[in-house]
Amino acid sequence: MRTVTALGLATVALAMQGCQRVGTPSPPPLRAVAACPAPEVDTTGWEVVTDSAGVSYRLPPGFRQRPPGDQYFKEFTWVGDLRGHASIGFSPSREYYASMLRVPAPPMREMTECQEPVNGRDVFFQAWRMEGGIFSGGRRYDNFEILALVPVQPMLTLFVTGGSGDPAFQAVLLAIARTVEVGRP
Repeated sequence: MRTVTALGLATVALAMQGCQRVGTPSPPPLRAVAACPAPEVDTTGWEVVTDSAGVSYRLPPGFRQRPPGDQYFKEFTWVGDLRGHASIGFSPSREYYASMLRVPAPPMREMTECQEPVNGRDVFFQAWRMEGGIFSGGRRYDNFEILALVPVQPMLTLFVTGGSGDPAFQAVLLAIARTVEVGRP
């Protein structure tokens, strides 16, 4: 009797093992856009935005400014084929110089950085993929982020930062950062 029961249990175990759900492999993660050289993004037809501090930049159609609050920066969202956000503002610090010494955080992947002249100022660019989780259908959702810093005065830095779940939007953010013009102090 024990032999029959053991054989029965072994048969059931083998059957259950064969019925276990076999996961589909996750597609490889998308790659981040390099900070330099400038990604090829056509900015023709983008809206020119100028703020009260004399900073101007171009935004593609579809960007909407979030309602202003007490923040010292402007925040924009874009919902279209790509979803993402951008923030543009001033930091009363030497952040520009400190960021050039930044060490990538552990979940940052493919981080690239460079310094490039844009509209008469040396702009510091960083772009990376922030490793995210794996969600519905086994699809991985990473965040593709940028940081661009423009030195304005010794203790004043203009920043452009943002992110999205798509590297194509990361290229758009890098293009926005390259349209920034700061009035001479």
